[in-house]
Amino acid sequence: MDFPILERALWFIVAISVLVAAHEFGHFIVARSLGFKVLRFSIGFGRPLLSWRGGPPDHIQYWLSMIPLGGYVKMLDEHEGPVVSEERHRAFHQRPIWQRVTVLLAGQYLQRWPDTECGNHRTRERHGQCLRARQRLGDDEWRSHLDAR
Repeated sequence: MDFPILERALWFIVAISVLVAAHEFGHFIVARSLGFKVLRFSIGFGRPLLSWRGGPPDHIQYWLSMIPLGGYVKMLDEHEGPVVSEERHRAFHQRPIWQRVTVLLAGQYLQRWPDTECGNHRTRERHGQCLRARQRLGDDEWRSHLDAR
């Protein structure tokens, strides 16, 4: 099946956007769960096409921006500007090093999460073998098989 070049480009952008969203969501969810103050969650760069603000306590800005080939999670940080003393403990550089490293690595983990059930195999052939084995064994037996590794 031969797709026109514009359709291929569109699907490439969609695929990259999904990977970016998963990656950035990993940083976002781990930072929030560890008590960091998140100021903005953005998929894409440039001017926002769509934006909204979350509710209390943090009123996070959510952006869907023009160029969907990246994204970022902006956290409270005294390197960016003054931080009020009541929230200083939630600033990125005030958190323990292990928490900062965990937040930084979380994007990579969540981006690769769909592969983890099959032992993080990267080839299509191996992924297909994992899926067929899972179908053959059933979910419960498959999970016990993975736990035995």
